[in-house]
Amino acid sequence: MKKLLALILIIFGLYSCKPDQPAQQHQQQIDSLLTRLGQMNEQLNSLRIREVQQFHDSLKRHYDTIQPVDSSARSFKHMQRSTNLLNWYDNITREITFSRSHLRSLERQMDGQPPDSSVIKQITKEKQIVGNLEERFGEEYRELQKAMKELLNK
Repeated sequence: MKKLLALILIIFGLYSCKPDQPAQQHQQQIDSLLTRLGQMNEQLNSLRIREVQQFHDSLKRHYDTIQPVDSSARSFKHMQRSTNLLNWYDNITREITFSRSHLRSLERQMDGQPPDSSVIKQITKEKQIVGNLEERFGEEYRELQKAMKELLNK
């Protein structure tokens, strides 16, 4: 009887140590990607983008009423630089938002069930997208911070 009980405990122990279900593994991957996107979004939120927007708007009003005679004028360069910064910020924010919404859609498709092959392919593709976005974000974010500092501390 003791041997049978020991055998049952060993079998139960081995069964409980089996790897996660595929749905859980893919859910963990999605959660990890969402976390990475959230971290990038937090970094973006820490930027002084409103100040850049206000600075840009004030310069734009000036150049909307008169055409710059000399395109190398300092304020015109500042307006162009602020436009570039705002465009970069908008583009990266859009990419993060799109990836987050796509990952959440994949979560809803799985709904605790094992994912089908198309969902697995989409998760794999999304991993690549987030990885590329992170790589690009890291490089460009440092440049953005530097450019914003120069622009706002004119």
